[in-house]
Amino acid sequence: MTIELSDYNSSWPKIFNIERQLISTDFPIKEFTIEHIGSTAVPNLKAKPIIDILVGVSALPADITPTANHLKTFGYEYIEKYNLVMPDRRFFQKDTDGKRTYHIHTVAIRSEFWDRHLFFRNQLRANSTIRQQYQQLKMDLAKRQWNTGDDYADAKSDFIKSIEQRRQSI
Repeated sequence: MTIELSDYNSSWPKIFNIERQLISTDFPIKEFTIEHIGSTAVPNLKAKPIIDILVGVSALPADITPTANHLKTFGYEYIEKYNLVMPDRRFFQKDTDGKRTYHIHTVAIRSEFWDRHLFFRNQLRANSTIRQQYQQLKMDLAKRQWNTGDDYADAKSDFIKSIEQRRQSI
């Protein structure tokens, strides 16, 4: 499989906000917050055109069924197999016209996942050198053939971890 990167699209934040409003309506968990993460949340960064949404809750519920049913009404599929890889996250995906368009990561607010992803997004937004290095890595990796999108994501891990380690010193 090949990875297709798109130039930054200034409508991505608007698309995120529309989707946030949609999924927020009657959300089954009383206290939650929603953040735009991933490359589409970073101005001037090439990205796969998939909006990554981080839903923070006070604690992951023991039964995710009400959340899964709620999100299903908006076209999301709950991918339970990823619980084995990341037990502290619940993952949902949505396709539009046969193409992946959204990911939802549901995690506890202030969890390691929450903090790492927001820190990395904020570093990319604030530091043009980091953003350019990350974009170059992504463009180089996109030239390769991949078995899965997960393999592509894994290939970016060392760079991401090197930036996330800076969080420890703050």
